[in-house]
Amino acid sequence: MHDDLVPRPGKDVRGLTTNPRLLSAARPEEAQGATPAYWDRRVTEFERRYEQPGLIDFILRRDAYLGRSLVLHEAQRLRPCSVLDIGCGPGIVLKELLSGPAHLGMGIDSSPAMIAAATKRLSTYYAEERCNLELGEFGAYEFGARRFDLVFALGVFDYVADPSAFLRSAAQLATGSLIFNVPDMGLFTTLRRLKHRQVQIRAFGYGGLKELCRASGLTRSVVTHTPGAFHVVARVAATAKASRGSD
Repeated sequence: MHDDLVPRPGKDVRGLTTNPRLLSAARPEEAQGATPAYWDRRVTEFERRYEQPGLIDFILRRDAYLGRSLVLHEAQRLRPCSVLDIGCGPGIVLKELLSGPAHLGMGIDSSPAMIAAATKRLSTYYAEERCNLELGEFGAYEFGARRFDLVFALGVFDYVADPSAFLRSAAQLATGSLIFNVPDMGLFTTLRRLKHRQVQIRAFGYGGLKELCRASGLTRSVVTHTPGAFHVVARVAATAKASRGSD
């Protein structure tokens, strides 16, 4: 491995040209086991992790907190903005956005328990018609003409069977920025795989991530690496004004 080609922890890595000397993209097998029932059992865990984090959380989940910070920072840059949270979970990040820079928000998740928790948490914004939540798989949902200033997917690519198709679909919905993170191929991901043996967690090398971005047309991207994950902030060329839209 060439140190001059590998992103250093906490540093920005600009430019996404493929280099075959770097690690390959992802594990070849399909992601399995991360069913809605799997996530239904983790609602309380997610809520505690984000709303009452402990020292261990900040050490072991640094990637999760950085992803949230990148989303909030980009939303401030785009404000007032419309946002789409893919894999919204219990709606914690979406609530932060709607209480600040976002004037409209949408969340989608395959877990009924997560959507139920998010609906309760975002009830005020529902009443104001500033938010809607959808239960289902992102790849199967029909967005029609609806587009968003900011689209993000945090902790989602770990379990996606076809990352390339998923990323292309997400990029088509963004008129401003797209943010996502992926597990790296280091020790933290290895430990996660040992802990969560019932699911298959994808891992990406830097070269594979660059190729994934290039194939999806994300040429204006900044990659940040922290132990356990790569974080991508991609600026998407706007082709239409973001709005709530309709089919």
